[in-house]
Amino acid sequence: MTLSVLWIPDLHHAAYLAIKLETLQQLYLAVGAALLGAAAIVSSLVLFAMQVNIERMPHGLFHKLSSDRKLLLAFAGTFFVAIVITALSLISEAKWAGITLFVAFWGTVLMIALFLYAYKRALVLVNPAQQLKMLVDETKSTLNKIVRQSRRAAPLVQSAVSGAYPNDKFDETRFLYFQANSWWTDSAKRSVDYAVSYTHRYAEQGDYEICETALTALVAVNVAYVSAKGRTFHSHGKLSLIDNPYVTDGFINDTLEHLRQTVRKAVLRGDEQLIELTFRAFESLTNIYLTIDYASEEATMTHAHLASGYLADAVTSVAPHNMPDVMLEGIRLLGRCAHAQFSVEGPDGIVSLVKSIGTLSVVGVARKDHNAVTQLAIEQLARLNITLLRSKTHRSHIAIAAADIRMYITMVGKLLLDQPDTRFMSFHSSSLASFFSANPEAQLQWLLPTVNAIGKADKDDQDAKAIAHNFEPWSDGMFKNVKELLLYAIEKKTLFVQELLYWLMKITEALLVVSNSAACGEHVRDKLREHSHELVAVLWSIPTDKETATFMEQVDYSDTLLKLAFELRQRGTEGISETGQMLIQHWMFDAGQHQTGWATLERNLYALACLALKSADENAVEKFKAVVQVGLQEGKLPDKALRDRTAREIRRMALDINPYGHFTLSYESCLASCDHATMTALLEDLADILSHDTAGEADPPLGYGD
Repeated sequence: MTLSVLWIPDLHHAAYLAIKLETLQQLYLAVGAALLGAAAIVSSLVLFAMQVNIERMPHGLFHKLSSDRKLLLAFAGTFFVAIVITALSLISEAKWAGITLFVAFWGTVLMIALFLYAYKRALVLVNPAQQLKMLVDETKSTLNKIVRQSRRAAPLVQSAVSGAYPNDKFDETRFLYFQANSWWTDSAKRSVDYAVSYTHRYAEQGDYEICETALTALVAVNVAYVSAKGRTFHSHGKLSLIDNPYVTDGFINDTLEHLRQTVRKAVLRGDEQLIELTFRAFESLTNIYLTIDYASEEATMTHAHLASGYLADAVTSVAPHNMPDVMLEGIRLLGRCAHAQFSVEGPDGIVSLVKSIGTLSVVGVARKDHNAVTQLAIEQLARLNITLLRSKTHRSHIAIAAADIRMYITMVGKLLLDQPDTRFMSFHSSSLASFFSANPEAQLQWLLPTVNAIGKADKDDQDAKAIAHNFEPWSDGMFKNVKELLLYAIEKKTLFVQELLYWLMKITEALLVVSNSAACGEHVRDKLREHSHELVAVLWSIPTDKETATFMEQVDYSDTLLKLAFELRQRGTEGISETGQMLIQHWMFDAGQHQTGWATLERNLYALACLALKSADENAVEKFKAVVQVGLQEGKLPDKALRDRTAREIRRMALDINPYGHFTLSYESCLASCDHATMTALLEDLADILSHDTAGEADPPLGYGD
């Protein structure tokens, strides 16, 4: 356009030679009139179409967007340009011909550009996503304006409130300004109302993309609100006994209540997608409220707890309506909220959510088609249980949170154990796998790398020292829950017992590794060894009647005892290292006297023989023989036929030890790893102690392929 100004003289000359002035006047009049009519037609059509589309929105937004200033100015501009072009027909002197041609040409181009701009602007105004964006932008602008006003008003109130609030971090002037001008949240509340209205309307139409955009806008408004309010929030103190009326925040309450009602309506309609979107909005609000600066070290994240509590209630409300997928998403979000609150408040921040997740974990017990809900809830509790080890708060807070988690795991475990189990793929084991199993997605696999790292750390490693100290309150009282669940599982004769035994052994090993690390303090070392001893002592409570002994041998209990005994001897202190051997002796005499069909007496004698030969005590073998003799003298193995048969089998094993075989049981591998001659002599002595009457008698040896 600027360059074309230079052509005006040439245009004037050409027009002067080729065209009469009357002709130009008629051309301007015709074109101007046509453009004026086009402007009227286009403006009426575009405005009508836009109003038809936006009349579906809330009345406040309809009034605002249907009178959009930019759009109306664009149409006013088209009328003005059309009138200017028409007015060019009034030029009566030929010397203006070049200028009029320039104005007419670019005026026509400008008219087309304004039409296109008005069309695109109308598309923007009828687009719900753009409407929501404008809504958020206007809210942010309004709140920022109010914050600037509060800053300008600060000198007026500062002298009056000086010293009224002893906390220097609290923004007292802004707080009082907001108290005096309660209307300051009206714009934000109105925006939240509009966003929720969009959510409901477009959910009915099945347009969930707009629903998600509307809920995102709601979250964005809350971000702007928290930023504008700044350090004027009040919270319940950790030790406060006085109710603070300023803790209640009307805007936050309205927002959460809107979302609660959205979930309720969606549940009644069976709208699973809208429910999940609302769950995510609750989680986003929780994360936003965790950023609130309460200007006090004693404050709790009150509003974040309120939002996550609303989420927990919403997930619970879905439970009776057969929506397992929705519940899975809700529990997953509850777990994420718990981790977020833990990162800000430590163990105190997850207590309420642990209760909610623990309660929801029961859903899969009552309904088999919701078993995945129970599995996910237990996984979330297992992750939180490991997360506690990263806490930097006092030990009592860790102990309380860990005890709550174990309580819910025990409760759900017992409820699951009341259900019938399957033999080849244990329903009990799969449901509780996240907490007790050894698969890659279970608690043990998350714990052991940390334990190994602590075991290798030096004494000056502060991070390792902090986590090592957290192990003590984390494991305090653990044996009570393990004992309760183990005995109940044994009573129900479920294969889950095998998982529990393995978990107990590995947790005991972990505690001993941490206690032996250089990063572990002396006091904590003693407490960890005490806790590990309590866990091992749980095994003393296992019944030794024939039925129980037979079942325990089915889950390789004797093999587990041997592995545990070697582990305790390797890592334990003098007070605990011999506990494993004593447990084997106890099981050998009490359970071995029964005909279980699993050679209980024989297998445990082999285990004790291996422990004796591998002991650092030179008199271990003689002590072992003496223990067996004393036990026989006390009548602990009264069945002579059982002793005779076991003696013959031991003599067969003494002749048939294969140092090169592939073994599936620990005692077989252990026998093969000992000195062949020494082990043979010991086994023959044991056979003679068990049965003098069968001296020299042995069962036929088995071939290595048998």
